[in-house]
Amino acid sequence: MLEWRKAVAIILMLPASLLVVIGFDDAKPDLGRAERTRRGQRPQEIVPRITRHPFLTGVGLWALVHLIGNGDVASVVFFVTWAIVALAGTVSIDAKRRRLLGGAWEPFAAQTSIVPFAALTAGRNRSIPREIGSGAGPSRSSPMG
Repeated sequence: MLEWRKAVAIILMLPASLLVVIGFDDAKPDLGRAERTRRGQRPQEIVPRITRHPFLTGVGLWALVHLIGNGDVASVVFFVTWAIVALAGTVSIDAKRRRLLGGAWEPFAAQTSIVPFAALTAGRNRSIPREIGSGAGPSRSSPMG
């Protein structure tokens, strides 16, 4: 593998891994968040400000990173399949939430993004650094205590 490809792959694996781990403990987009957004409040947790689907976004990024480092046909088929599954999953979840939550979903979706940091960069949401590590995360109890 070319050295620049290896360096890019190593650098991109950190955010991919972080998104996957964060996705395991993230409260999913729910009626409470969507209802707060409908009332004009921004999502209160840092994760939805970054991406609505951290686990699937991390898996998609992981697959793309591995495409950089593996050019053989079997790897391309394997990792492209994972990237497609991750993208299809985010689209499917959003469609299901849209059906379940109705009008409450649209303002929430407008203030968040599937692509990491896209809503923040576009000005549809804002960064609140005090939320990081402040316990302002998921509203449900953590199984870790």
